[in-house]
Amino acid sequence: MRLRSLAAAPLALLLLAVAAVPALAADPPADVVFDGTVTVVFVDVHVPLEGGSVTLISERQDLGEDGVLQELEGTIDASGSAVFSAVARPAEGAPPVTLRASAHLDETVVEDGCLTAWSYDGSSEADGALEVTMVLEVDAASSLVCEKILPGSIIGPDGDGFPVEAASVRLVVEGRDGVAGEFLIDEAGDFRVKVPMWDPALGARVTLKAVSPVTRTEPLPDDCEATFALVARYEWTLEDPFTMPDPVSVSAAEESVGSVCGPATATPRPTKTPGGAAPTEASGPSITLPPTDTPDGLGGAGSGGVGLVLTLVAVLATMIVALGSAVRISRRGS
Repeated sequence: MRLRSLAAAPLALLLLAVAAVPALAADPPADVVFDGTVTVVFVDVHVPLEGGSVTLISERQDLGEDGVLQELEGTIDASGSAVFSAVARPAEGAPPVTLRASAHLDETVVEDGCLTAWSYDGSSEADGALEVTMVLEVDAASSLVCEKILPGSIIGPDGDGFPVEAASVRLVVEGRDGVAGEFLIDEAGDFRVKVPMWDPALGARVTLKAVSPVTRTEPLPDDCEATFALVARYEWTLEDPFTMPDPVSVSAAEESVGSVCGPATATPRPTKTPGGAAPTEASGPSITLPPTDTPDGLGGAGSGGVGLVLTLVAVLATMIVALGSAVRISRRGS
């Protein structure tokens, strides 16, 4: 699954990038005319870098610190360009006006749980004129990240870390099913939660639950016991996969985590085995079966039991004969 997100404001996606109100010099020279049109092209290998931000500065080198005449801002449109109007240019015979254009775009691609972040930058210079087209030279850089790490620590009621026997981590992105993450913890209770990357345009939640070994038990009716353990829970709300949250300290509390019951109802074995010797410890109790599960319930110990055995033998023989017939039929048909 491939998702794409552009780091640009929604209003930036205009067909024609409109320049901001010109920031003019306090007292512009009389030999500068503000009627130029400048088109800035921001394209990477013939792909328009739509949504990129553009800054256009016009200046006069001969004026020193007061040489900046304008600073305009715009946004690259779907064609890969931004058009600025009312740009400074020199009057006839006046010193030249230098135009400096720069553009930047951050783009991210999420695929197979990994996030590739691209950063594009471009710049160019030209002399001011009535009509100017500036094609920016683009430098691109990328980075690949396949997991988001959330740091923290877990402490028990005594303020110290404790062993974790089981833990669950879940990443839930807006409008999508959750996916599992990874939980790592050391003896001191310091942990790292790892989750896959997600579309930066969507928010996400990460939930953590960690459980210690059983700390104690309490008796319950019917030969059962309630089991208790230390349980720690935490939830992160994340606006994007880039921002690293501060480490968190999660306090655990003792909770009931389930119950365990004894074996099925049993009766003691006889004090003497059929051979007359005392029963061994391995003999243990015998399971008391319901009346319908005893041999008598299946037909008794007499002729009824023998009849059942004969019936089973007859059924088995019939199945064998039928199976042999089926095999012969199959062979004739082949």
